[in-house]
Amino acid sequence: MVVDEILSFAAPLDENGQLRQAKEHSLNKMGHAMHDLDPVFDEFSRTRKLAAAANCLGLEDPAIIQSMYIFKPPRIGGEVVCHQDSTYIYTEPESCIGFWFALEDATTENGCMYFIPGTHKQPLKQRNYRKCHYPAENWLQRSDDLPLRGFDS
Repeated sequence: MVVDEILSFAAPLDENGQLRQAKEHSLNKMGHAMHDLDPVFDEFSRTRKLAAAANCLGLEDPAIIQSMYIFKPPRIGGEVVCHQDSTYIYTEPESCIGFWFALEDATTENGCMYFIPGTHKQPLKQRNYRKCHYPAENWLQRSDDLPLRGFDS
């Protein structure tokens, strides 16, 4: 497959700048810090149940790094290849754990998420860098006016 074919598949706009499909089916994802930008998302992200889950997983002083809606409509966005979350959100020591919540039924037919049991205990296989050097240390950066916060409001 040539690059132009990949881009035409992944891009919501055609060569004339028009939407390829209805706008409600043209958005791939929204936000990277919804827990700090949207009050409803903030309330959901900091529930006692999620804090208890993080505690049960052995996390000490966890921070909520990233939150977003991923819509995954047909013909928009690219394939998400098999990866470890620490590929994109690296910590030392490695401690990145992702919580995913499906808002619609997710099946093998419509592209549900897969995981390989036990791989969270394996060493990181690859890191994603921004312009080859990206430490301050993660793929996702936050500005000083939007600092990281944990489960405590």
